[in-house]
Amino acid sequence: DFALNRKTIPLRTCIFEMNFETKQQKEGWQLFKNSCAQCHTAHQGGAKKSGPNLFNAFGRKSGQSPKYSYSRAFKKQDIVWDEQNLHKFLEKPLALIPGTKMGFRGLHKEEDRQAVIEMLKFFTE
Repeated sequence: DFALNRKTIPLRTCIFEMNFETKQQKEGWQLFKNSCAQCHTAHQGGAKKSGPNLFNAFGRKSGQSPKYSYSRAFKKQDIVWDEQNLHKFLEKPLALIPGTKMGFRGLHKEEDRQAVIEMLKFFTE
């Protein structure tokens, strides 16, 4: 969600266009809005929701987002969010992190997973 004139606008209704560098990043953003945005934000300074803000998530160790209280399942993992681990997680979250409380069931198409990963790279400094 974004604040506009002191009102909160749901992410799905925002009319602005992100300045993505590639078509794949734009496709990843659309997938993110449809599959992830109800629980996560990805832009710098974005609010935590039921899931953490994913800004700077690419390349970060799991369970390390500032100001977010992770489940035990995430805290005990020693995973770096690189392409390989993100592909595994985005395909089958419970297979990579057993016991996660996250309700996301995964993205079955490899090209969808890659698009979301490229979008996460865009939101990494």
